[in-house]
Amino acid sequence: MQKNFSGSYAIYGGYLDEAVAPIAGDTKVAFRLTGAAAKDMFEAIGPDMRDGCPDPHIRIRNRDMLLCRHRPKDGYRCDFGFDLSTGLSIAGAVGGVVCGE
Repeated sequence: MQKNFSGSYAIYGGYLDEAVAPIAGDTKVAFRLTGAAAKDMFEAIGPDMRDGCPDPHIRIRNRDMLLCRHRPKDGYRCDFGFDLSTGLSIAGAVGGVVCGE
């Protein structure tokens, strides 16, 4: 069943933590879903990662390049991406950002 969702995306070149303007052959997209869609995805990919974050209240779940988290103060979010030049899945979150803000 189709549902609407909230989220954001960024199109970039280089690497997400040091993004540059996209160019032919180096264009990627990172997606961040929040709200009910992220909660549904979080629940579907369980279980939690052991020792995912130093803060025990932040729960992390991942499958390959899909990474979801739940933090009580701001809810659920899922990050994933694609290399638009190849169509391959890539990470959509920057390392420490998963456990931080």
